[in-house]
Amino acid sequence: MNESDMPNRRVFLGAVASASTAAAVAGLTTPAHAKPDSGPKAQGDWDLSWTERLARAKYRAVFDSPEIESGTALVNALLWLRDYNAIYGMTDAQAGAVIVIRHFAMPIVFGDTIWQRLKLGAFSRVKDPLTGEDVVRNPFAHVNPGEKTVLSDAGAAIDVLTERGVTLLCCNTALLHFADMLAKAENLTAEQAHSAIVSTLLPGTILMPSGIFAVTRAEEAGCNYIRST
Repeated sequence: MNESDMPNRRVFLGAVASASTAAAVAGLTTPAHAKPDSGPKAQGDWDLSWTERLARAKYRAVFDSPEIESGTALVNALLWLRDYNAIYGMTDAQAGAVIVIRHFAMPIVFGDTIWQRLKLGAFSRVKDPLTGEDVVRNPFAHVNPGEKTVLSDAGAAIDVLTERGVTLLCCNTALLHFADMLAKAENLTAEQAHSAIVSTLLPGTILMPSGIFAVTRAEEAGCNYIRST
């Protein structure tokens, strides 16, 4: 990939600005103790089975992540699980934690090959703690014992959280913009680029039509909203 083909944050920001504006207008908040609601039957192919699991949970929270911010959403979710367990004896089975990955945070759920092909370390300004260089793989996917990564001190990672039952949602609207970057960089069709990225989404990731929908739907299912950037 030429330097001129690298993802441009300014172009991307302009492409998703309308969605961000809609989020700000909507406020993305509902009353703090909204009644749990599994909602009406969904139309189309979107997987909303996670709302049914939330309806059965005793404690609920949604962590909204429009920016990577060193994986703040992952750390926040882990702290929520830890503190509610310590104070209320909450088990993972009683927890209804949802992380919504959207906007600039999308690389958090992309596989290593997409990080390499789109040079997402440079795009996201995520550095390797050991070398100080742009990372060349997804540092949020998992934490290996003894390995120093962005999240190694906190121990938070996608695989750790999904294994504990945390629901991981991501925004297809933002994903489409990354697919457009890939299509232009590698001369692919839009469909080829989209499929290439979707095929590398980390295990447990559920694709939603938009991050705005994911956040508001989680709130309707009784989640307290926590901005996590």
